[in-house]
Amino acid sequence: MKYLIILLLLGIVGCVRSTSDSFVLEGIAPGAPDSTEVSLYPKDGSHRNITGYVINGRFALRDTMKTPTYCLLRFKLKQENRLKYKDIEFFAENGELRFKTPNIDSLPSAFSEYDIRKEKNYRVTGSVAQDDYFDYQQQTLEQRAIIKELEEKSGVSQRVEDWKQLQQEREKLDQWCVKFIRAHRNVHVNLYVAEKLKRQPFTYDRSRVERMGALFASDSDTCFSLRKFRDYLQEAVKFAKGRNLEDVEILALNGEKVQLLDQLNLKGYTVIDFWASWCGACRCSSSYFKKIYERYGGQVKFMSIALNDGEENWKKALKEEQMPWAQFRGEEHVTTMVNDLYKITSIPTFLLVDAKGKIVYRCSQSGELEVQLESLVNKRL
Repeated sequence: MKYLIILLLLGIVGCVRSTSDSFVLEGIAPGAPDSTEVSLYPKDGSHRNITGYVINGRFALRDTMKTPTYCLLRFKLKQENRLKYKDIEFFAENGELRFKTPNIDSLPSAFSEYDIRKEKNYRVTGSVAQDDYFDYQQQTLEQRAIIKELEEKSGVSQRVEDWKQLQQEREKLDQWCVKFIRAHRNVHVNLYVAEKLKRQPFTYDRSRVERMGALFASDSDTCFSLRKFRDYLQEAVKFAKGRNLEDVEILALNGEKVQLLDQLNLKGYTVIDFWASWCGACRCSSSYFKKIYERYGGQVKFMSIALNDGEENWKKALKEEQMPWAQFRGEEHVTTMVNDLYKITSIPTFLLVDAKGKIVYRCSQSGELEVQLESLVNKRL
């Protein structure tokens, strides 16, 4: 029975041929055991996958792509009674595609173990879009690997030096992405690269959004992905630096209802820390936040607003954490407001506001906040 299945699979592989309205991906994967499952996941919102199996180190997958599409190809390996996944990323389009790697073990592992530098250990050919993507992938490989390492390092250390270096490396990648988009005309690949230029709300200014739009000014709106990207740009303008902080009623420690805008520093900057007593990440970051307060508390006003928090638990946490700056609590309507207006969907989140009540930055890491404070305070000196 086993040999019959293998013969049938070999027959399927042998019969696959490319036509103009479909694609075939034929691959060589030395070291992959027979019957290793291979699945292709097009990232086009269709939630479909195309699955095949490795036989004698080879596999073949066939389907249809309406447009060149960014895809994930995953090998599902069974090793020592456990599953191990190997991932590759590429652009698929109709035609004859070829995948090749020196050995299955040289491919990047999936999820948190993904090693960007192992992207050099495979090649997909036969697609014009993939040729452009391969160019982007290989030329930015080292830069992206450095950024990933710095993201992990800075998230643990919260050192200003690490966050500054991360910021510099991200700016270098931004410059390369812009240069790439200007030099290549495949709109599908360019839109993928443009995704790398997106930033969190209130970490960019309006001119950045305008420059991103200008990169695709000559492209017509015949592509769904391009229309979606332009919709993003229209929305992104609303969350650029300089937006006014909206007023809202919050509760002081003594239970008095006060207005948020009345608590701001009218002669300088205010840091607003959104947190909760039940939030483990908030409690863990409080020690870093205290150090920032000790360093800048004389020049910048600090205040915390607890979200979705009961009064008893909130006051208990304040005693435990010993946070000497202004403390407030927001009721349910405050949580809804900051979610809708500032895209605050997780905590801790910090808003940095100027003397005019305008939001000048937003982040969720203490080290990143300190970089901004250092820059702004030094400008005033």
